[in-house]
Amino acid sequence: MHRIFVTLAVFVLLATSLHAQLYVNNSLWRVEDAINGRNGDYHPVPWVFLPNGKVYAGDLWRGTWFKRSGDTIRVVIIFHQNSLTDAFDVKFNSPTDFTAYKNGHDYRYGKKTDSTPAKEA
Repeated sequence: MHRIFVTLAVFVLLATSLHAQLYVNNSLWRVEDAINGRNGDYHPVPWVFLPNGKVYAGDLWRGTWFKRSGDTIRVVIIFHQNSLTDAFDVKFNSPTDFTAYKNGHDYRYGKKTDSTPAKEA
């Protein structure tokens, strides 16, 4: 019984440590404002997550991400046009969907695309 518990604990630890990175590994996401709910009204510029901790949305903003938990990352960005900064959490609900939270409220919804972005930004 002890061996089963240890094996399960190791599996959960491994799965938890890889979870968020799996979804940000060279992935491209269509993103919409949460204010209107999930209605497919995506912004024309997708978000790109790279495995090296970089994230960007075209020429609008660039930033970094780091893991907060098994399914959540923290994203910190700087806007190109005015050098303002912003930060929010992204929780991956599944391999193809995320909810971004800002100040504890739904901020953006994301849907993963089948496209692969360039590996360097």
